[in-house]
Amino acid sequence: MADIKNLKNILITMEAGGDNLLSIRLSEDGSLHRMGSGTLNNPDRNLYIGINKDGLFDKLKKSISKNIFKYAGYYSSNEIKGLKCELTIFFQILNEEDTVFNFIYGSESIGPPPELCDLIVNAVNLTNGWWLKQRGITGNKSDEYWSGDKKSDLPERPIKINESYLSYKIKKLIKKIKYLFNEIFKFLIK
Repeated sequence: MADIKNLKNILITMEAGGDNLLSIRLSEDGSLHRMGSGTLNNPDRNLYIGINKDGLFDKLKKSISKNIFKYAGYYSSNEIKGLKCELTIFFQILNEEDTVFNFIYGSESIGPPPELCDLIVNAVNLTNGWWLKQRGITGNKSDEYWSGDKKSDLPERPIKINESYLSYKIKKLIKKIKYLFNEIFKFLIK
């Protein structure tokens, strides 16, 4: 079983109907990437990259139960009702195999296990304040929840990457992970 205390990076991506709805990457060094709100009607699908010194990674890491690892692997629902959805969670762990949780399901079907859903909700809640501030700095104040907080603790120029580039990079990463999983599976079957 993987050792959570050696967790170095967490990547969460959510898609529905082929659209990227959410991407969150938190790292032990404080780097933070966030795109989207996780909702279909999110108007801002730009990727914001910066450094956070509020310990968001450690807070999320502490919320992860060791029981979550029983869901590691690739799962696809037999009945996909509604929009096709895909959730991928990637853990990079020091001196251990990386761990991937991948679920394909329908928007009107049974989704991922509650433990994984809790992890996503925690990640979104922890990064919401930072994400909304970044959106305000770059002029994307279209969200009704924008609070207009002081900008003094933020990087001067957050990086903004358009959705098509992010989509391309995430899909490329997921294809690599799936390829490696298939190669490992073929090797184990021999």
